[in-house]
Amino acid sequence: TRKLALGWYDNCKKNHTQCNAGSVYGTSTLLPERILDIGKKGEKFIRLHLRDEGHIRHAPYATVSYCWGGAAPMKLTADTFANLVSGIPPSSLPKTFRNAIALVREFGIRYLWIDSLCVLQDSLEDWQQQGDVMGQIYKSCALCLAATSSTSCNGGLFFERDPYLLQPVHVLGRWPFYDASRPLEWYTCFVQAPYSNNIMLAPLNSRGWVLQERLLAPRLLHCTEKELIWECNEIIASETFPVGIQAGLDLSPTERLVPLLRSMTEEKRQDYAYNTWMRIVKEYSRCIFTKENDILIALSGIAQEWQMALGDVYLAGLWKKTLHVGLLWYTVYGHDKDMTPLVPRRPTLWRAPTWSWASINGQVQWSRDLD
Repeated sequence: TRKLALGWYDNCKKNHTQCNAGSVYGTSTLLPERILDIGKKGEKFIRLHLRDEGHIRHAPYATVSYCWGGAAPMKLTADTFANLVSGIPPSSLPKTFRNAIALVREFGIRYLWIDSLCVLQDSLEDWQQQGDVMGQIYKSCALCLAATSSTSCNGGLFFERDPYLLQPVHVLGRWPFYDASRPLEWYTCFVQAPYSNNIMLAPLNSRGWVLQERLLAPRLLHCTEKELIWECNEIIASETFPVGIQAGLDLSPTERLVPLLRSMTEEKRQDYAYNTWMRIVKEYSRCIFTKENDILIALSGIAQEWQMALGDVYLAGLWKKTLHVGLLWYTVYGHDKDMTPLVPRRPTLWRAPTWSWASINGQVQWSRDLD
């Protein structure tokens, strides 16, 4: 399994022009302000690397997308700062972080960015500064590991499973089955909607910050309960379909939008970008936020990409050129995974003007006639 993941990564670096063109996923990539130096396989300690105080400022790095869960992971604070800079054993970290360190070392990547260990968690000022560049951090990483099926940082990246259940089944039969005049033929049967079932409905993608991480990272390795799924700007592959998931298997409509925006003509880009923005907001508004006021900042990286593509003015989650359409959002009553009704409501603290969808906690959408 890990050999397959390494093969996806190596093939993408060598052969995918859309994943490398105009990007700097090599030695020229500017590291985030703080990042973990995890060293090589077998090293006993990892250390917090301070980019502006060290001699290494540019290098490829990986990121982790995960759920914090009920128990908060070890955090970077004023009290733990010196200890992390000096070095700590990976064994002192939650399972997801330990798995990520081991896997990233196998990819030959020395640096790893994990928000709880690289952003000062007891400094509102630092959190705001790092939140503003969070999109750029994921956009510039060489690889993002997604702990897709884990509900907390203690869940890990890997699960016990039966690999034979991933293999397509070959059946000899006729179709329609009731038509005896049809000849017998071989059919290949496999589970449909692998992306939706394994990723979109997984615990990780209920988190608000994750949409930005997923859409901006150039390469992702989704560690799901059933199989590993690779996603980059050119292909989406899995253990079932190692050379690429076949078209028509219910892939999310919001996948790999950044390269699409860059490749389109100006006229097509405008229509596509505005319509897709509404679809993104619809998906995003269903997500959960630990801090209610993060709703706009957690979307800021995607908004910056749209702003570059459109040359438009961003207005609290809407766009100036299509403001007359954007204002026609409305709330819908949804439900969580336990089928508990989710009633739209105003947040406790002000975070956006009332004409913006961001002023509501709950799912919003637009009429199909406007999409």
